[in-house]
Amino acid sequence: MKIISWNVAGRFHKQKSQLNSLISRRPDLIGLQEITIKTLPLWEERLRKVGYRHIISSFNLNSKNNDFTGPRRYGILVASRWPLTAVEQRSFKIPWQERLLSILVHSQNIDFELHVAYIPPGSSNGWIKIETFEGIYKFLANNNDIPRILCGDF
Repeated sequence: MKIISWNVAGRFHKQKSQLNSLISRRPDLIGLQEITIKTLPLWEERLRKVGYRHIISSFNLNSKNNDFTGPRRYGILVASRWPLTAVEQRSFKIPWQERLLSILVHSQNIDFELHVAYIPPGSSNGWIKIETFEGIYKFLANNNDIPRILCGDF
């Protein structure tokens, strides 16, 4: 199994070269940070065209909670060759829900949780960074029978 986690820095004009770089590595799972509302449709369309049939974004799961502007304009996208089920995002007690995407991956060999995080910078957002780390830790520290993977931009 190959997983790639990448902060694509919301770059609209470099999206095609970023996609080509990802695809050349042939990952089974992709976790992208700093997706924006503007770049989301292109990522979804292009990833589906190259075989990633299962895609979930934190924007889709949190659309009622935010207008995704200013410091909260960034989200996360997970693309997979295997079926995905979103984990209840409200289980995580973090300030900005769109900065974490938790997925149950149904791979060919085993089901496992994939958690992709984009932690807000502390220099411009104060304690939100610490509160986000604490919320993720409190959730992941609970016993679980399913394997878990945490990746992202910390």
